[in-house]
Amino acid sequence: MYRLLVTGDLMVGEKTERERNRVKEPVKKLITSLHVDAVLGNLEVPLTDRGFPADKMIYWRSPPSTAKDLKEMGFSMLSLATNHTLDYGVDGLFDTIAVLDREKIKRAGAGKNLTEAFKPIKINKNGQKLAIFSVTSTLPGYSAAGQGRPGAAPIRIRTMYEFDTKRLQERPGFPPYIHTEAMAEDVQRVSREIKEIKKQGYNVLVAIHWGDPYQKMLAGYQRPLAELLIESGCDFILGHHPHTFHTIELLNNVPVLYSVGNFIRTRRLDKISKKLFPGRDKETWQMTFQALVAVALFQKNKISEVEIYPILIQDGIPALATCDAAKRILHEVESLSGQNLSWRIRDGVGFIKLN
Repeated sequence: MYRLLVTGDLMVGEKTERERNRVKEPVKKLITSLHVDAVLGNLEVPLTDRGFPADKMIYWRSPPSTAKDLKEMGFSMLSLATNHTLDYGVDGLFDTIAVLDREKIKRAGAGKNLTEAFKPIKINKNGQKLAIFSVTSTLPGYSAAGQGRPGAAPIRIRTMYEFDTKRLQERPGFPPYIHTEAMAEDVQRVSREIKEIKKQGYNVLVAIHWGDPYQKMLAGYQRPLAELLIESGCDFILGHHPHTFHTIELLNNVPVLYSVGNFIRTRRLDKISKKLFPGRDKETWQMTFQALVAVALFQKNKISEVEIYPILIQDGIPALATCDAAKRILHEVESLSGQNLSWRIRDGVGFIKLN
């Protein structure tokens, strides 16, 4: 048996010892309470003191010492493919990789070239084999890795605008219809990687940074992309980026957590965001304080069950939701789904049994 805890976005990294401990201790306590063998989080910030900020709306970085804090909290693996991967350029990315390697935190999703960015984390423990890929569809123009170019593992999205000319005549200024789809060459690349690792007997988890933030509707490309990943052999899809939870679906008996929301958001990074983007305080741009974490249970080298734990984030720090609050969150997750989610809710925890 092997229990893997997966969390959402880690906007983490304080400079004073007092603030670091304020975050570190309760997170460590939460992780310990779930009795897991490993923890996967999504690192939203480069860990560097070098580089220059990218020309984008929000750019973050945290001290390299943050890697040690994450290790002490219990994080053993991190996905790196996000829209913040190159917030402080190539220097920031290389510093992040170096300090994670030094702390022996496994990583996936970014590297010195496309091959390294797509290299999965491999786990072979307790008779269970798991490969974890990290990819992103949220790509500022400079951040996708290429052959000989550092960056994040990309699944690029094509956006198309459809104008209804008759309606525009009757309603000038009527907005266009928006259609999105994953680019075939990127899907084919990750599909090849998944199929190759499946030949070696690994289960496959894809951590994907995707979707539209600050609301709970799926983008048009997400479900079709999830289906393509599952057709390739993916066994579990973990989504993040929207900074709120989205729905959960079972597609061909594969759990798809479209977004689990945030996990940590420290005071220092929150202040940076408010300074760079004052409009973020408007109601439509609020990050929710409700989120999810999940524990995937592996038995006989396959995922047998997924446990869904609602959390509440107060002053940037996560805690398990009380039973009543957890039930409300789980029922909302259920209501967002386009299908009848087959799960059992007990004591504020959702249990998804897989065939």
